[in-house]
Amino acid sequence: MFGDRPRHYPQMISFLLIPGFSLFGLTAMIDPLRHANRSSSRELYRWQLVSERSGLVASSDALDIMTEYSIRDRPPAKL
Repeated sequence: MFGDRPRHYPQMISFLLIPGFSLFGLTAMIDPLRHANRSSSRELYRWQLVSERSGLVASSDALDIMTEYSIRDRPPAKL
């Protein structure tokens, strides 16, 4: 995400959620990506939510967030 310009857009970012994760921390990471996409009028970033086994993960606020992939099943990153 930082350093040399990406070779491919949109840049895929995976967020690994573990039980008890900070919902505030997650939104603090996703919102700047969403804002960058919106202000540039193109999709610079995509993100996916990942967990150990996929499915629901409880945040520290006891809110369940659905993850899209397990660590083993997530699509490979483009370099």
